[in-house]
Order: sequence, then structure tokens, then C-alpha cells
Amino acid sequence: MLSKPYLNTGLAVAVSVALIGCRQRETKTAGDREAAIQSEPESSKPSFPPPSNNMHTEAWQQIVSALTTSLAQLRAKEVEVSDLEDFDPPPLEQIDELEREMGIKLPETFRQFLAITGGFRFDWEAESGPFDDIAYGGNSEVDFLRGSEELTLAEAYREFQEHYEGFDVEDGAQIAIIRRCFPLFLTDGGGNSLAIRLDTDPLQIHLLKSELCWYFSDIAGDEHKSLVGRGLPEFLLHWASLGGPATEDLSVVVEACGGDTLDANSAGGRAIREWLATPE
Repeated sequence: MLSKPYLNTGLAVAVSVALIGCRQRETKTAGDREAAIQSEPESSKPSFPPPSNNMHTEAWQQIVSALTTSLAQLRAKEVEVSDLEDFDPPPLEQIDELEREMGIKLPETFRQFLAITGGFRFDWEAESGPFDDIAYGGNSEVDFLRGSEELTLAEAYREFQEHYEGFDVEDGAQIAIIRRCFPLFLTDGGGNSLAIRLDTDPLQIHLLKSELCWYFSDIAGDEHKSLVGRGLPEFLLHWASLGGPATEDLSVVVEACGGDTLDANSAGGRAIREWLATPE
């Protein structure tokens, strides 16, 4: 849960400081990424905590800290930002019901995530952004997860499946994939959805576009590639550190990052973070 103490700016800073020691335990790959960031001038380096491999309390605190920092930076730019509203975790019986509804054993990473939070809601809009197409973010139209509020987890899953059935897809492989997905954002105003595949390791996050009938592809170079993240805590940390780009803009942000998934440590990611950290 995005507990209220973590939404306090002073405590969020304290969380960031406490997590510095965790950086020493990162893998060589993460160390190489951090070394690349260290080569930047100090004045242009926004703070960015390293991702954690598991969705546990420490990882969630990093995500909360990154999101709190991003929203504070936006307010310092005199951008209109809504209050960050957090939802309680769904009760255990909802998680068990979802597992029965999907007919699979939910990955432990996803169960840990559901035990911590029911999601959140916020939005922001600026007159201009780091790129022409990116000047707003958040999820005011669609609650993140939605599991503990208007819909139960199983109800959200069923509504997600019913929406997909409306596309009248005949590709059996695509249908099999969607049956193993849960909506992080059910649908936005344009019918797009952000879904997490629960049959991959690490878990994959896909941006499903309405005009493509929610087509799944994780092939690099595919113009219809839907993959935007690998690993739930890793994706959320990158997303929060970039100010929570709107769902429909995620493919643009991934392209700006120059890789196949959202990456706050890439050149494009650093450009967004520097824009966030620069007051008007």
C-alpha cells in the first residue's frame, strides 16, 4: 500500500537515503548502469534508486520514493499535479478467487505485490514536456489495479477478457496469451490497456493498443511490439522515476529510451529525468 507516511516528502527522502546502502549489493550489470550515470555532471543527475529483483516491502518503498520525488519535481516546475490517492491491498480471498478464476497458480512476485498495495491514482499535465508528444502522465481515468475498489480482482479479470472477446480474435496463440494476463490498467479512454503476463519469468508488461486488437508481440524491431517492461518491480520503478507516463505514451517513451523496454537509465530516460528535475 502507498502508506500515508511514505507520501510525506521528508520521510520519502529518508527512505531514499536508507536505500543507498542497498546499491552496494547490486549485480555487476546494475553496477555498470550506475557507473554510466555517475559519469554525468552532478548538477544534472536526478536521484534514481536501483531496481530490486523481488516485489517485497523494500522494493515497494523504492517505487514509492521514486514516484514521490517525481511528483514533487513536477510541482516545483509549477505543473498541476493531483493528489496521490492510494488504495488498500485486496483481501486474501480476492487473490485466491483470482487464482481460481484464471485456473493457474499466481506467481509469488505478483502475490507479494497484491499483498502490499491495491494500486493508486494521480495525474498531471504540463504545457510542454521533454518530448513533443509527452506532456502529461498518471492514471486518473483508470485506477492502477482497481482490485480493491470498484471491482474485485476476479471481476477486473473477467471484464478484461470480455473486452478482448469484442475484438473477435481468431489467433489461438494470441487468445492463449490473453487468458494468462491480468490488467494493470483495464482500459484508458481510447480502449488501450496495460496488461501483465503471468506465465513468463520475469513477468512481462505489455501495452495493448485498441487499434491493433490488443496484439501481443515481444520481438525487437516488430512495429507492433507491445512489450514495455520485464519484471514487475523493475517496470514500476522505471515508470515512477519517469513521472508515470500516460499509458498511451508508453510506446513513445520506450522508443525514446532506445531499447525494447522502459529504461530510466538510458539516454532518453535521463533526458526525461533531467526535465523533471529542472524547475521552471
